[in-house]
Amino acid sequence: MCNSKDMCLKVIVDRMKTKYDKYWGKYENLNMLLLISSVLDPRNKLKFVNWLITQNFNSFDATKLKDLLKTHLDELILEYSGVGEGFQSESQSTEFDLSGKEDLYSYNRFLMSTGSSSTEKTDLERYLEESLESRSSTNFDVLNWWRLNSSRFPILAKIAKDLLAIPISIVAYETTFSTGGRVIDEYRSCLTPQTVEALVCTASWLKGLRKSSSISDSLLVEDFKELEILEEEITSMKFGGACLVHVSLGED
Repeated sequence: MCNSKDMCLKVIVDRMKTKYDKYWGKYENLNMLLLISSVLDPRNKLKFVNWLITQNFNSFDATKLKDLLKTHLDELILEYSGVGEGFQSESQSTEFDLSGKEDLYSYNRFLMSTGSSSTEKTDLERYLEESLESRSSTNFDVLNWWRLNSSRFPILAKIAKDLLAIPISIVAYETTFSTGGRVIDEYRSCLTPQTVEALVCTASWLKGLRKSSSISDSLLVEDFKELEILEEEITSMKFGGACLVHVSLGED
């Protein structure tokens, strides 16, 4: 569509492509937490995420992104298990292995210092080796899945609880500020916080009612009129018609 002969369409798509490239065009700009959150979905795991990366990037960028994702996953495991902090701080008395258990007698340090390996697998290794969860269920609750499997993957469960609770978008907050800007303008700057809250919340409520087919347009108009009357009554009761702005006059 970027090469479309329709200039109107081409301009729109070019803007969309610019916005897309800003966040997804280069692997260096990708937010790793988004990819890690997708890996923590037992229906996806690393297999599906790596496959998507291969489909959307060239071979060089795909390889770099896969390595970067795996590196960040390993770093999160170390951070949440306490291993990274345990070896950097000598004052920390208790150390933990990669499964989150207490590292008795500094056994994990022994393995690292001697270059030996333990037969016990990490949470991440065991999690990725298991088969993917089925997508047949339409009401799959990923947080509930991690709650039920937290005993099997204690470290990954802590990571999932933190990452999957992060809101994916701030659109709702921006919409609130936008609505507030339409209520509090230069002509209505004397509204009290209570009145502003009532106006914003009622407007949101009426917008939700408008989506219902059982609510007629005449009823909505009547609601708006009642809202205006209520606002005038509240203003007259609180301020008695007096202006809230205090003017400081000079000696002249």
